[in-house]
Amino acid sequence: MYAREHNPETSLQAGREALRAALPASLAQLAVMPLLRSARRAAVSAALPLIALAAAVPPLGRGLAPGGAVRRRLPAGPAGHGVNGAKFPPTHPQPNPAMYIPEHYQETRPEVLHALVRAHPLGMLVTHTADGGLDANHIPFELAESEGAHGVLRAHVARNNPVWRQVASGSPVMVVFRGPEAYVSPSWYPSKHEAHRQVPTWNYEVVHAHGRLQVMDEERFVRGLVARLTREHEAAEAVPWKMGDAPPDFIAHLLTLIVGIEVHVERLEGKRKLSQNKDARDIQGVVDALRERKGPNGVSAAMETFLPGR
Repeated sequence: MYAREHNPETSLQAGREALRAALPASLAQLAVMPLLRSARRAAVSAALPLIALAAAVPPLGRGLAPGGAVRRRLPAGPAGHGVNGAKFPPTHPQPNPAMYIPEHYQETRPEVLHALVRAHPLGMLVTHTADGGLDANHIPFELAESEGAHGVLRAHVARNNPVWRQVASGSPVMVVFRGPEAYVSPSWYPSKHEAHRQVPTWNYEVVHAHGRLQVMDEERFVRGLVARLTREHEAAEAVPWKMGDAPPDFIAHLLTLIVGIEVHVERLEGKRKLSQNKDARDIQGVVDALRERKGPNGVSAAMETFLPGR
């Protein structure tokens, strides 16, 4: 390959020329550096107020008042209180969680609550799962109201249902019994047509039974429970079915496929939302409208008990 001959004198001369050319630029940079440092300090000083303002402004959609104005942050009160000492509900679970019940809808009479459970025995068993979630099973219950402080609920679940394995005996549970319910139109209130100050609502009756679950994996228990449930719910039939109608081995096999449970009730909550906060003529207006649309029904019958003279 062709290569030009190297000349040391020529290389030295070229180096001197390159150094002379670069020297003015280096001197100029050294002269400018103090100016750059001063400008940087001035920029940081000017930006500090803007940084503080940005930290005080909440992210988009949070802490904004109507119109986009920033809400002023007020000092918090003592623990468990808000601004100016106003109380707010604690975030940790309470030992006895309660259903929201305005005073005029509250029902505390045990005989009324027991009657609603007997009339609507399909309960919703609410339990905690192993991973901290919630589960619900819909099960027909037998109520032994004379046992324990508030009665004992008995039922059975399929052996394949994991609930009886997942919930340890003695665990707290809740069973919800929902009674009659109906939509209520504001047009059914006579007062609506005078002042137009009524809105739609829903009337209903419900019972929450709080207690502790006991697993009863015993053939004698489930056999007796099934026999009692059958007698109760077949009673209205012209020819009631009974367990003896089926072959004994067939019944015996089916009993091995279910597991019994008991709920020892420790607390009952009852809510009957039946327009008790309305005047008599508005209650009567709803009763008449429900009868016209639904015929005899549980909601209208229950509402009538709040009419004068009933």
